[in-house]
Amino acid sequence: MSDRKRPPAQSTRPPRLTDVIADAIESSYRDISAIISAKIDLAKLDLAEIIAGVAASLLVAIIALISTAYLMIAVALLIGEWLGKPSLGFLTLGILTGLIAVYFVKVSPNTLKNFFWKLISEKLDELEQQRPHEEV
Repeated sequence: MSDRKRPPAQSTRPPRLTDVIADAIESSYRDISAIISAKIDLAKLDLAEIIAGVAASLLVAIIALISTAYLMIAVALLIGEWLGKPSLGFLTLGILTGLIAVYFVKVSPNTLKNFFWKLISEKLDELEQQRPHEEV
């Protein structure tokens, strides 16, 4: 036998059921909080991606609008040169664009709406295909 003293034996009592349940609830709460936080961050990133896409599309639309305005001015000046007066070129182009507007408003009002709806639907489908699908 050795002369060393042994440390007193600690009783290894099994944890109480209430302690186990409390630990499980705390752990579940932390896990659920982390999942919710991650989902919120993911939603923020998705929203930022959508806003960036809209901003880029808006910038392209503004540039296209400015380009169209310059082109229309050039065409009006060209027509005015052919007719002998610049004002007649602008008048001709104004009448032409007015007729186009009347066509889309009175004759075929859903044409533009359907065109833009198709563009938006295609863009949303494209974004949906790029996003990884989550398992629920």
